[in-house]
Amino acid sequence: MNLFLCKTPMQLLRAMQLTYSEEAFANSAVAVFQTFNNAQAYGARLKETGLFAAVSVFKDGDFAHGRLNHARAFLAKNDFRRFLDEHAFTELTTFNSDTYDNFVAWNRLGRKVKIRYVEDSPMLYCYPTPSRKHRLFYGLFGLSFPIFHVDEWYFSIPEKMPRTNRAPAYALKPLDRQDKEFVALVNQVFAYAPDPKVSEADVFIMEECFYTDGLLVDNADYRLYKRIKERFPKVAFTVKLHPRAKVNRFAQTFTCAEETTIPWEVFLLNEDFDDRIFMSLSCTSMISPKLLFGKEFRSMMLYKICGDSVKLKNGEPYYTVQWQKQLEEVAGLYSQSDRICVPRTEEEMFIQLDRWTAACGEQERG
Repeated sequence: MNLFLCKTPMQLLRAMQLTYSEEAFANSAVAVFQTFNNAQAYGARLKETGLFAAVSVFKDGDFAHGRLNHARAFLAKNDFRRFLDEHAFTELTTFNSDTYDNFVAWNRLGRKVKIRYVEDSPMLYCYPTPSRKHRLFYGLFGLSFPIFHVDEWYFSIPEKMPRTNRAPAYALKPLDRQDKEFVALVNQVFAYAPDPKVSEADVFIMEECFYTDGLLVDNADYRLYKRIKERFPKVAFTVKLHPRAKVNRFAQTFTCAEETTIPWEVFLLNEDFDDRIFMSLSCTSMISPKLLFGKEFRSMMLYKICGDSVKLKNGEPYYTVQWQKQLEEVAGLYSQSDRICVPRTEEEMFIQLDRWTAACGEQERG
């Protein structure tokens, strides 16, 4: 039996898709970790569907932080360890490259199970891998990191993603909006209901995790979005808050879709957004329509304008040269060049938005 390790709503959605549609994943269990809002409720509703052979929800706090954290997690006697001991798992599917749960699962299962790595989100990105020092240290105790033992890789665009070995890489199939049975399962698990704040919007601002994670300087993205809104008073703007947002920074200025427990991709499964505009610094959810459905919505990435205001904890820039190069490749995936814009200045940004918003405010939605 295969075991999925899920730490985000998008990972849970992918696990559902693969189990529902792919024979190789048909006999699967899922471990849901409480690293996102409403994880407990998702797990309960997921059990009701009968899609998975087993569903269990675990506290992420079971895995200790600090020195020797992977070792402490491995040795901990907790519900996740008991879950692993009680099931005969022969395959492990993870969406993360270096987390305590996949380290524990891989090593507790004797490092003999088949490992699959599925992309964390539909995007081009570099995933972190454990350092050589950590690999050597844990190797002394017969422990290893699963990201270096992957048997199968699954990406939206395999040819553009890095891998740690030469194991085969497969392209993930698009989500099928026409499969009403699957859409109904997804809607049941995520308790989807139409949101007028979403249905009536002309422009979506996709909040990212930078503010929540303490990486954003001087609320820079909010100030930029506020200037944009003031420039287009007849345009209906809606902010889609990040799933981990603890504070609504936008409430005084913008209409906000505050139901952060429903993944954006679930809205995409259920509604038509062909004539909308999406903007963020570099939010992966904004690119989801292209990589998940083959849809090219009008999308604007603003990292070149205020990306300098996003810094790592050590003060280094978040948008490294390599990361910016990958984001440029994302823009290059669009066959319709007029549907993607990465402005270098606010002047360029407003020129493009003038074009895109020309018809906004003239049509009714609902």
